[in-house]
Amino acid sequence: YGPVRTHWFQSAPVWVSKDHTAANTLLFMNMWEAVRWDLQYQCCDWVVKVDPDAVIIPARMRIALSKKMSWLNYIATCKGTLYGAVEAIQRKSLQRYFDNEAKCRSMPWQPWGEDVWISRCLMSLGVLSAFDAGFVADNLCTGANCGNGFSSAFHPFKDVGSWMGCYQ
Repeated sequence: YGPVRTHWFQSAPVWVSKDHTAANTLLFMNMWEAVRWDLQYQCCDWVVKVDPDAVIIPARMRIALSKKMSWLNYIATCKGTLYGAVEAIQRKSLQRYFDNEAKCRSMPWQPWGEDVWISRCLMSLGVLSAFDAGFVADNLCTGANCGNGFSSAFHPFKDVGSWMGCYQ
């Protein structure tokens, strides 16, 4: 497995979405554009975007994602929807987005958070969601029991102490 790297991308304004979350879609359009031009996404079967307040367990994530390789998809994590803390998108699905980016940018994305936008975008391109209730244990959905032994990620842990407490 390769090293963790960072990559610059263009900043963008963020406001409050219709769901009272961050309307950060333009920021993430820019982030996905940086992923596209960096080309590192092509090395792997999945691309995973993780918020800094999410704790991930890579070994569990590899196992969970390896079981969902047979079709073009992304992982829906909470009540059948994509929650933005951890977004797992199959490389072929992400390539479909890159090949049809203009269609997704023309959607009425302004009142949405980026998770709503990317899921609606991918669905409009024929990419299916694969629901996995245990993939992310999220306090904003069904709870984040860090000791459950099966989830690939946990969210949210806003300070270092709680983050490390979950990871350990």
